[in-house]
Amino acid sequence: TILVIGPPSPDARIDTRSCPAALDTYGKLFREGTPATPDGPRPLADAVVIAVGYGGYYLAEKSPVKSVKVNVNCGYPERSITMTYGQRLEVANASKYPFAPMIDTDPSPAVMMAAPLGAGDPIRLYPRRPGHSVMGDLMQSYVREDLYVLRHPLHAVSGLDGHYRIDGVPVGKMSVAAQHPTVGSQAQAPVTIEAGVVAKADLTLEYAPKAPAKTDEKRDLILR
Repeated sequence: TILVIGPPSPDARIDTRSCPAALDTYGKLFREGTPATPDGPRPLADAVVIAVGYGGYYLAEKSPVKSVKVNVNCGYPERSITMTYGQRLEVANASKYPFAPMIDTDPSPAVMMAAPLGAGDPIRLYPRRPGHSVMGDLMQSYVREDLYVLRHPLHAVSGLDGHYRIDGVPVGKMSVAAQHPTVGSQAQAPVTIEAGVVAKADLTLEYAPKAPAKTDEKRDLILR
């Protein structure tokens, strides 16, 4: 489970007039759940979790496709998307509004539209390099998806309950690391993987918003 401590998530300044239901997904700076105890840590959604520290062999991705779908409420199920370098990203659209996703680091002269109500095939995007990108949308300006293209398949994204699961982790000692693009912190914990045993690793991130910079106000004196 991924948890967050610190002040509650503030409202995000976005325009969702084209589909007000999108506030459920994008209305806050980050998505968090209800704490188990008053003033306790809250479940954190959309955190990127990676198993690190293994070596000596190569782990191949099992699927050539990473599939995501825009829900009927005009938002993606997760605000962070992880995929393995070499996969293609397929985007389907179950909402009644048109979407045209675009990766900021991979501009394209063609606009590919994911047709509403699941009509037609999903559109295909091909990230050209590993790393972090932002996936926006030419039709729906409020959309911001953090896209992480990783070099191995041992990754996951936490859900609304803060839970995550990474399958196929090699046996041995390694670490689990988590970060969140808008919470702005990272955490890491050691874990020992045994064959046929589900290992548990809880991580807590801290949200510490920066105070706004002070500016000097200049006052004009008006002589009458």
